[in-house]
Amino acid sequence: MKRAEEDLLNRLDKLLENPEENALEIAYTVKLLRLVQWRDVKGIREFAK
Repeated sequence: MKRAEEDLLNRLDKLLENPEENALEIAYTVKLLRLVQWRDVKGIREFAK
């Protein structure tokens, strides 16, 4: 989970370089990041559908 969190944070940093263009992807990345931080495996599986 720690690696996933780091990867998502790096992805978020890159997306924030152009927030207007990447708004939807930023929202999804933040949602997934929070699920990873909460260690919500069930939520991650649901999100991936």
